[in-house]
Amino acid sequence: MTNFITFIKQKIFVVTGVTVFFIVIVFLIVQSPAVSKNETGEDVALPTPAQRAVVTVEGVDAIDDLTDIVYNPQKEVFYVSSFDEGIVYIVGVKSKRIDAQVNVDFTHKLFLDEQAQVLYVSAGDNRVVKVNVDTFTEEARVYVNRKPSGMVLDKSSGYLYVTTEFGNTVDVVDTSTMSVVTSISVGKGPTDVAIGRSGQFVFVIEREDASIGVISTQTQRYIKNVTFTGRPHRIYSTAENDVLLILDQYTNSLVVFDESTQSIAKSIPIIPFPSDLVIDSVNKNVYVTSFSDNTVAVIDFESEQVEEIISLSSTAFSFTAGLNNIHMVPGSSEVLVSNTNTGELHFVSVR
Repeated sequence: MTNFITFIKQKIFVVTGVTVFFIVIVFLIVQSPAVSKNETGEDVALPTPAQRAVVTVEGVDAIDDLTDIVYNPQKEVFYVSSFDEGIVYIVGVKSKRIDAQVNVDFTHKLFLDEQAQVLYVSAGDNRVVKVNVDTFTEEARVYVNRKPSGMVLDKSSGYLYVTTEFGNTVDVVDTSTMSVVTSISVGKGPTDVAIGRSGQFVFVIEREDASIGVISTQTQRYIKNVTFTGRPHRIYSTAENDVLLILDQYTNSLVVFDESTQSIAKSIPIIPFPSDLVIDSVNKNVYVTSFSDNTVAVIDFESEQVEEIISLSSTAFSFTAGLNNIHMVPGSSEVLVSNTNTGELHFVSVR
C-alpha cells in the first residue's frame, strides 16, 4: 500500500512539473516581444501584441474539433464545421450565436458556391457532400480518394477540385452529377487548393513535398510543381491581383505567389505557426491566425507589413494553443476565430 501511495505521489509530481513547465513556456511566449525572420534570415521585430474586445459564441461543445469557417453574404451567416460532433454550425453575423445546425458526419473542410447557394463539405470518411443552404438538407454525395480536404470550384466548368491528403490526388467532381470525372496524381500531402484569378490554373499545396502543384483547368492535367523553401500549409486566391497567398509554417511567413510567372514573388515575416487567413478586400488588410500563441496578425497588403498583433491568450482562450480558423464580413470591424483544441468560437474586434 505504501509503495502504491509513493507511486501515485511520483506521478502527481511528474504531471505537476510538466504542467508548470508548460505554463512557464506559454507565459514566456505571450510575454516575449514578437520576432520573426525576413527572407535573408535576419530578425524582424513585430508589433507588441495588444488585446481587443471579444464576444463568445455560446453553445459550442468544448470538445469540438472545429475545422473550417466560411461566410455566406446572402444569408449573413458563418458556417463552422465540427469534425468530432459531425455538425456544421450556422452562426448569425448579427445574433452572434448558433442559429441552426446541419448534421454531416466527420465534417472537415467547407466550400460555398455563393451563386448556387450550395455548401460542399469534405468528410473524414472520404465523402464530399452537397448541402442546400436554404433547406439545410443533403442533396447528393460522392466518394473520393482518402481523406478529402481543401476544395475549390471552377465556376466556368462546374468542376469541384478536391485534394485528398492520404490519396495524394486532386479528384475532379462534376457538381451537376456529383460524380468523379478524373483523379489527378499530385505530390505528397495535398492539403489545400485554389484557382488563380485567370481561371486557367489550379494550384495545389503539396505539404509533404514542400512544393506547389499546377493543374490546367482546360485539360485537368498536372503540368508541373514549383519548389517551396518552407512548409506550405494553406493557399488563397486574391480577387484584385494576379497573386495567391500561401501560409508557410516552417519559416513563419506569408508567401506571395505570382500566378503569371508561377513563382514566389515575396515572403513577408509574420507570427509563429500561421494556421489560417482571411482577406479584407475593402480595407486592404489580411488577418492571419497563429496556432501556437493565439494571436491574430493584421497585415497591410499594400505596404506588406504587419501593422498590429492582437492577442487572445489572456482574454478568450486562456493559455490553450489551437487558434486555427478565421473569417469575416469584408469591411467589418471584427473577425470570427475558432480554437480547435477547446472548441471555442469568438468574435474579435480588429479596429
